[in-house]
Amino acid sequence: MARKPMSDSFRFMRGFLTRPRVTGAVLPSSRYLAAAMLDGLPLEEAARIAELGPGTGVFTRALVDRCPEGCRVLAIERDPEFAALIRGRFPTVELH
Repeated sequence: MARKPMSDSFRFMRGFLTRPRVTGAVLPSSRYLAAAMLDGLPLEEAARIAELGPGTGVFTRALVDRCPEGCRVLAIERDPEFAALIRGRFPTVELH
């Protein structure tokens, strides 16, 4: 029987409980929070954007969706599980 994929909330909470110095929050941000925080920023003019600690990629998704063609998005993630998740979800994002 195939295993169900782990929810982002569970993955985040597990990361926080097992590595609290690496995972900075108990639960991931919502897409609504990401949208509200990015509203008003001139992302349509951006050539490069850096995101520190993308976690499960809520803000990454909003950035990728709002940035113009050719904008370079760089994400820096310390947690190997989150890094693998970002790499799989956002192949165009440069991950370190």
